[in-house]
Amino acid sequence: MLINEPETPENLKKQLNRQKLKYFLLGFIFLVPISLGGISLIMLEAGMKFSNLKKRASYVLIQPPYSHFIPESYKEKESQYNESGYTTFKGINVMLTGIGQKTVIQFPIEQGKKYQSLEIPNDKIIIIPAHIQKKIK
Repeated sequence: MLINEPETPENLKKQLNRQKLKYFLLGFIFLVPISLGGISLIMLEAGMKFSNLKKRASYVLIQPPYSHFIPESYKEKESQYNESGYTTFKGINVMLTGIGQKTVIQFPIEQGKKYQSLEIPNDKIIIIPAHIQKKIK
């Protein structure tokens, strides 16, 4: 290949094809490992935590009738978080909050069993994230 090839339509077409191939291979090299290696799920999880859409095991205060759907084993008898009309639960995973009018929580009904999801309207739930609990104690 000459450094200064004449700019003929044929040479311009070859150069354009090389550029397309170069960008395709570059995209392929980066996107395939991300999509097949599980990195995309890790990045999605980290993004949700960073934007406060997902919270780890937290204290949640829930009003009836939604508080009746959560097993008694999660109920906190003597909690430092009390609000009239709310029942306090601990160890509940908040899967999605801050988008729309509902919060999605998740908990296993029995130890080692599948997780149960529950959608609760935002006006019926108060969430106290795990990182705030550590600072208060």
